[in-house]
Amino acid sequence: LRANEHMISFEATPGYTFKSPDSMIQILCVCPWVKGLVTIRHPIDRIFSHYNFLVDPIKVNMQLPTLETWVQQDINFLRKAGVFQDKVPNETFYGSPEEKQAWVRYQDMIGGKEAPVGRSLYVIQFELWFDALREIGRDPYTETMVVRNEELAEDPQTVYDQILWWLELPAHELPPQALKKKMTSHYVLETMKPDTRKMLDDLYKPYNERL
Repeated sequence: LRANEHMISFEATPGYTFKSPDSMIQILCVCPWVKGLVTIRHPIDRIFSHYNFLVDPIKVNMQLPTLETWVQQDINFLRKAGVFQDKVPNETFYGSPEEKQAWVRYQDMIGGKEAPVGRSLYVIQFELWFDALREIGRDPYTETMVVRNEELAEDPQTVYDQILWWLELPAHELPPQALKKKMTSHYVLETMKPDTRKMLDDLYKPYNERL
């Protein structure tokens, strides 16, 4: 990459934003010029898909408790770390150094666990990534692009055009097969319990409003 300034390389790993801030610092130390293209999906749908992927005997076949227990275990970690707390008013705590320190404690606590609830707390991860970019003099709002998975599935060509424009690359028309291809998943667990979805919807609402 250093030898050829016209070369553009892509690398994709779902854990980069979640493993903040360590992964961000390491990436920017090696590639300070890097741009961040992040795809996100509805946080609750992401949890449901994550669980089904792990328990699917054809894919991972991980032995997990019920979805409800799995989710509650991670909520307990987030509370113990102080990410979820009720001692300080949310308008004071949200986005504060204390919240970011709590996130780091949470990362230390979970180790290699899947962290279903934490992975969908997008705003905290974005704020830490933005902090890392600002520390090296980069503008996070021009160096980061966030794409909603739902929009990509609905209109792939338009989203692809936006990405190419952002990367200052020439326009390119996707082949017909790429436009027709839809990612399909076989879910072991067919539905999420309504009360579980309602609980998660209430939990994520203030965080989603910060995006």
